[in-house]
Amino acid sequence: MSDAVLATINDLPITLATTACEIASAIPGASKAFVLNRMDWCCKGAMSLGDHCREAGIDPVAFLGEVAAAASTAPRGPDWRRKPTPELVAHILTFHDAHRRDLPALGHLINDIEVAAPGRWEEIQQLADTWPLFAAETERHLAYEEENLFPAVAAGDLAALGPVMARLREEHEGHDHRLADFRTWCEDFRIRRTNNPRDEALRSVNDLHRRLEVFELELMEHMHLENNLLFPRLAPPA
Repeated sequence: MSDAVLATINDLPITLATTACEIASAIPGASKAFVLNRMDWCCKGAMSLGDHCREAGIDPVAFLGEVAAAASTAPRGPDWRRKPTPELVAHILTFHDAHRRDLPALGHLINDIEVAAPGRWEEIQQLADTWPLFAAETERHLAYEEENLFPAVAAGDLAALGPVMARLREEHEGHDHRLADFRTWCEDFRIRRTNNPRDEALRSVNDLHRRLEVFELELMEHMHLENNLLFPRLAPPA
């Protein structure tokens, strides 16, 4: 039954009807469990745990075991569900800073690997072909938020935000699909082993995989905070 409690984690009783947004917002570390199971908690935050697990072919109890394990080691941060909107916006802007630092750095690393070992890894070729456009689109997205979303929020001009939020949600879905491509190409960011300690190109690929995985989680957390926490606050009353 969908109302039966499967687990209680971080004081949150979880049933099959509990939404992904509720789980990710209430439980530190839960977002990583969603990502590792390719479950989209940011753009499909309103989807229930039962539907997510059914779509992903995952047993809900086993998944919640992963969530509990992640929560047991994750540091507890602020509960952004309860923070004032100006503090939430300021926190979101820290992700903007991180993305603007990471996008060019990752692009340089991808290009360096492709130059050092051309054609050795298919995912590097795929990333080299797609990263410049992805980075440019993401930069435009960040600028659009800073020019059209956050000033209107600060001014209390919520009536004008409907089309802005609709565009941003659509672009978030595009980012989400591209991140899924990166994870697929990189085989879930698998770390490759070698008996050759001088294989610098392989070490660079492993470094790239680690950094891409961090970038993926940060971008999805950014989109989650907007889609599931900020935007519902800004929707004009019906």
